[in-house]
Amino acid sequence: MLREIREETGLPEQKVQLASNGEPIIVPAEALGILWIVHPYLFDIEDSENIRLDWEHKEMQWVNIAELNNHQLKAGGLV
Repeated sequence: MLREIREETGLPEQKVQLASNGEPIIVPAEALGILWIVHPYLFDIEDSENIRLDWEHKEMQWVNIAELNNHQLKAGGLV
């Protein structure tokens, strides 16, 4: 998970701290014939200004954890 954070955000291991983790979430991507198993982790970071998205992402959005259920998951990320 730390490697993924570094690859996809540019944040090194020293700049993130594991705060919590949740139960795996199953996300079917029927159009692709794939069943994703998402392992959710919550990290605290020191400075959100240093996040650099890699080629896999077009945009990011900060979401209040209380509003997380208002967002829909789809293959490829949040909608």
